[in-house]
Amino acid sequence: MRLAGALAVSLAAAAALGGPPAQAYDARSLLALCRSAVFAQECLGYLEGVTDMLHLAPSFARAICPPRQGLPLREIIDLFERFAERYPQLLSLAGSEVIGMSLAQAHPCPEDRP
Repeated sequence: MRLAGALAVSLAAAAALGGPPAQAYDARSLLALCRSAVFAQECLGYLEGVTDMLHLAPSFARAICPPRQGLPLREIIDLFERFAERYPQLLSLAGSEVIGMSLAQAHPCPEDRP
């Protein structure tokens, strides 16, 4: 149920932001980028930008509750890669959506949080 909720939140956030960015990746392409030695820095930058965007989106602020000390980018990449492997049916979605879903699954907010 949380996965479906995170997907709904991510779709609403994407619609509210007015369309894809100039260099949007689907999750399959982003996964390949993150696993590439040549393009690893681009993966890091993309994930960092998406993570920053998720902190600004009020809908995600209620769905994702990372630890107080934050999450290192390497951990975010690992979460994304494991999530993408576990849910290959989601690889055609925008990479930013799948990153959000992976973070919501790994660090969900308590049910009673407003």
